[in-house]
Amino acid sequence: DASERQSTLRGAIEWSHALLSPDERALYAALAAFHGSFSPEDAVAARGEQTSAATALDVLQALCDKSLVARRADGRLGLL
Repeated sequence: DASERQSTLRGAIEWSHALLSPDERALYAALAAFHGSFSPEDAVAARGEQTSAATALDVLQALCDKSLVARRADGRLGLL
């Protein structure tokens, strides 16, 4: 039912999501709770108790490297 452009974008994000590790998927899902932007500290807090803060930052960096999380000029982060 979606337009071709929306279907293509959804397919690209789904493809990228399928390539994520379990830790990356878990953090990506937790970050969906934020409306708009969030700080790196917010992202660490969203990780839950399953991983350490250092690991969460590594996973967050991996999501940035894979272009699923974008860094903004003001230092905040956001999901695509």
